[in-house]
Order: sequence, then C-alpha cells, then structure tokens
Amino acid sequence: MRGKSINLFMWGYQRHFQFQFERLMNNVMKELNISGTRAECLLVGAKIPSRKNPNNVCIEPEDGKWPIGLFDGLLDAIEAEVTDHPLQNIYYGDAPSMQDKPENIRRDSVCIAIQKALSVYDEDHDVRSFVSESAPVGDYYIVPVLQIPNELFKRFRPLREPVTDDYFNGHASLIHAAVFKVLSEAYDELLRPDPGRYVGGRSRSPEEIVRRAAESFMHTPGVSIGNNNAGISDLFEQFNLISSLVYEGAKGVGRLLLANPDSGSVHFLLKL
Repeated sequence: MRGKSINLFMWGYQRHFQFQFERLMNNVMKELNISGTRAECLLVGAKIPSRKNPNNVCIEPEDGKWPIGLFDGLLDAIEAEVTDHPLQNIYYGDAPSMQDKPENIRRDSVCIAIQKALSVYDEDHDVRSFVSESAPVGDYYIVPVLQIPNELFKRFRPLREPVTDDYFNGHASLIHAAVFKVLSEAYDELLRPDPGRYVGGRSRSPEEIVRRAAESFMHTPGVSIGNNNAGISDLFEQFNLISSLVYEGAKGVGRLLLANPDSGSVHFLLKL
C-alpha cells in the first residue's frame, strides 16, 4: 500500500497474483503470434462497506505507475452505481436469487465504477483497460485489470462495439475474447483460498485459454448477423472439421463469408 503498511492491503499474496496474470496474458498473446506489445496487470481494491480498514482504495503494484488519485471518490461512485443499477428494478421469482441480488448489484457496481475511474488514465496513456468481475477478499472487493496498448487494436482491427443482438453478446476480436478468458481465470483464482499463493499452478495453460477464446469468439458471427441459432452456435467445431478435410488428397484453401440472408444487403444470383 503506497504510503501505508502493506498488511493493510488485501490478503498477502497480491503481488504474486498480479505477476501471475500479467505473465499469463503475455504468454497468451505469444500463443496468438502477437509481438511487440505487452499487457500490464493491476489490482484495485475497494473497501467493503462493513469493514473498518482505514484505506478506502488499494492498488497493486505499488510503484506509482497508477496514482491512487485516479480513484478519489471511488466508494461514493460505487454507491451511485448501486442506486442506479438496472437490476434494482428486476424481481426474481425464486428466493435465493432475490437474496443474492443486492450483493450481485454491489459487485457489478464496483467493476463499473473502477472502469469509469480508469477512463482518464486510458485516454492519457493510449491504453485500454479491461476489468474483471469483482470478488471479496479480506476487507476489499478486488478487481483485476488488464491494460493493453491501443496500438495493438490498430494493427488488428476489432469489430465495432458493443457486439450484441440485445440478447447475446459477442467479442470484438479474438484478442478481446482471450482477454476475457484470462480475466475469468483471475476471477476464479480470487474465489480460491489464498489467491495468488500458488503462482502459475492453478490456471489453464496459454494454449487452452486460446482454444477456449477461439471457441467463444466463434459465437460472435451469429450475434453480429442477428442469427444466434443452433446452427451458428457451434461454428468453432464446424470450421475445425472443414479445415481438416482434403479434396483429392490436397488441402482445401478458401474463405467463408457469413451474412444474414434476410438483411437486405445480400443479393442472390444463384442458390444451391
């Protein structure tokens, strides 16, 4: 904790945790054959309302790269997000869901408020911050954040965001999907006892994360063309099958264009 005893911050293995997932994201990018760009990971802790810790906000690493002033007023911002959260008007028919709703709203509000707080830093430093789900650890809701230079998305142009059909969400690129999977690994680690203690020992390999990211990304075409049905949802397996086929002993080479036939943008000259 910058200017404070580190024992006041989180749970004791925060530096291991931050190092582990920064390294994992960079290994995933290597697996995607991305060079010349490095991701950085930081952890942001927002104090749980019922706790008496004197520090409202904590950051790891503590080298001053991310000034604590970025998060001035964070707890008040979280309360504002809680008040205006869209789930406040949702009524669930089962008691457990209603019981969990306040905590789910608060955890999501923590993420939203931290994402907004980082927007100034992102603009000033030409990076993009991707925020995980938040999890209670010790006295804080902990949010892992991955920051990636915007230069990478100029080299690999993503789809326009948000990628959604108002029911399902897609990913703007395979890189976005990979970031999401790494953050999911980080969130899962936060839910375990002593998160970060076993550096690199409990998360999936970069190869497995890339495969899962690719599978998840291949749901995006169905979302993009507004046709997320059973035939579209398993494109990853279908394309893998097509790529394994040969024609008269030779590998097939070609491209596929996916489009909604009812969109008005497609004019058929021949239908098979």
